[in-house]
Amino acid sequence: MLKTTRVTLRNSRIEDLDYILQIEKEASQTGFVNHWTREKHEQAQLNALTDHLIIETIDGISVGYLIGNQNPDDNYELMRIVVSKRGHGYGKEAIEALIKHAFDLTTHRFWLDVRSHNHKAISLYESMGFVTEGILRDVVKYQDSYVSVQVMSILRYEYEV
Repeated sequence: MLKTTRVTLRNSRIEDLDYILQIEKEASQTGFVNHWTREKHEQAQLNALTDHLIIETIDGISVGYLIGNQNPDDNYELMRIVVSKRGHGYGKEAIEALIKHAFDLTTHRFWLDVRSHNHKAISLYESMGFVTEGILRDVVKYQDSYVSVQVMSILRYEYEV
């Protein structure tokens, strides 16, 4: 369990999956995230290298979820984040807690990818010190077109400054 002054990140449970699937379906309508199946979420929950976490306010209200994954090369990937109560800073605070957690491990590089049309998220990540490494052009099919994805990262020495 990870805590900040306003949010707690706790391991998700099977009973959280209805909530996760509901907010993920809503987020998938924006083209910012793909909709996973219940089975894929269950597999992620069981994976020892994956953090499948619920974001809760201090008073225990679920406001989103995130999934991160540590790999053997000391890279930690933020695989997805969906926040149901946007505009309150819960997502940023959850990511900051996850970054701290990752760098408290053996992580050298914390990275993510973000759809290129998600300008608000890109601005947030840049404000947190993430650097754009490149763009994967037209890599995700969304409705009847293709969307590019921006790869961003922050390295341990950049984080510790």
